[in-house]
Amino acid sequence: MQWDPWGNRVDSIEVSPLWREAERLTVRHGLVATAYERTHGRYARVEQFAKVYLFHPSSDVYTCPLAMTDGAARTLLDSGNAALIARAVPHLTSRDPATFWTSGSG
Repeated sequence: MQWDPWGNRVDSIEVSPLWREAERLTVRHGLVATAYERTHGRYARVEQFAKVYLFHPSSDVYTCPLAMTDGAARTLLDSGNAALIARAVPHLTSRDPATFWTSGSG
């Protein structure tokens, strides 16, 4: 929520316990990272998409921020901005919930 009932700016997002657990699961299982680790070479995206496809129905639509995060990582890599890539991409593609950043739109 951006504003409280009295018009004060709050800028907070409340999510369900399932949403928090979905983030931990997707990060640990590399639903974003898989595409960038390239374990299966040119088929890395196929592996990533298969994982997301199987996870989506039980995720409370958590795949939306995954798509935004993946898009942010890809855009940064294509930008050529070395400083920003070094700072952000490791977080956007992390398999560690403690260091993972979720991208979104505002």
